[in-house]
Amino acid sequence: MTFWQLWSTDTSNLIDEFDSEAAALAEVRWRLAVEGASATKTLALLRFDDPATPVTVACGDALLQRAQADDPARAVPD
Repeated sequence: MTFWQLWSTDTSNLIDEFDSEAAALAEVRWRLAVEGASATKTLALLRFDDPATPVTVACGDALLQRAQADDPARAVPD
């Protein structure tokens, strides 16, 4: 079972765990809304396909761009 975790790279603490990347990116967008663009500077999103083998999906500015690209509010209507 794949899951995602959001980590603080500043404190090396787990912030939260998610069942989907979309849910994790929604959390990142919430943090951006509350804290501003600097919110992602010390965040890393990891994916676990195997609980023992994390894969870094994005961190810092790359995480900011990924969260913005995945934002349903930015989608162009049909």
